[in-house]
Amino acid sequence: MKSIKIILLLLVSITLTNCGDNNEEPAYPLTYENISGTYNIQSLSIYTETTTLVGIIPVTAKANGVGDTFQVDMILNTDKTYSIKGEHRIVITTSVPGVAPTTTQEIVVIDESGNYTINADNSITFSDQNADFLSGDLNVTVFTANNFSLTQEIEGTEPLTNSDFKVNLAVSFIRK
Repeated sequence: MKSIKIILLLLVSITLTNCGDNNEEPAYPLTYENISGTYNIQSLSIYTETTTLVGIIPVTAKANGVGDTFQVDMILNTDKTYSIKGEHRIVITTSVPGVAPTTTQEIVVIDESGNYTINADNSITFSDQNADFLSGDLNVTVFTANNFSLTQEIEGTEPLTNSDFKVNLAVSFIRK
C-alpha cells in the first residue's frame, strides 16, 4: 500500500511539474483579410555577393546594407493590391579583397504599387514590373496581428558583366 502511495505521489508531482503556462501567441493565419492594413517598415537588411572574373581570377565583392530612419507606408488591400511609398536611409558597407572596406549612405525613395498574391507555401508574390524594392516571391518568416517579416534570396548572373550574384533581403513591417 505504501508503494502505491509513493507511485501516486510521484505521478502527481510529474504531472504538476510538466504543466506550465503556454505564453505562445496563438496561430494567426496568413489571409488577405488578416494582412490588409497600413504598415511601417520596422527593419531592413540586405546582403549581396558579386563574383566577377578579373583576367582569370574570380574576385568577390560583398556589401551589407542596413536601413534606418524609415518614413515608408505600405498599404495592403484585401483586393490583392498594394502600394509602398516613402523614403529611408540605408548604410552600405562594401568590401573587396585587397581593398579597405568602404561605407556609404544613401536616401532611398520608394514609390511602388501593384498586385500581391498569398501563396500556399507561406510566401507572398509581389507583382510590379517597375519595382526596385519588393518584387517576386518573398517568404513570410513571421506573421502576427501586428507585424510580419519577409525574406528573399536571389541568385543569378548579370550578362553584361558576366558576374554571378547572390542577394539576401530581410524586411519587417509593423502595423500602424
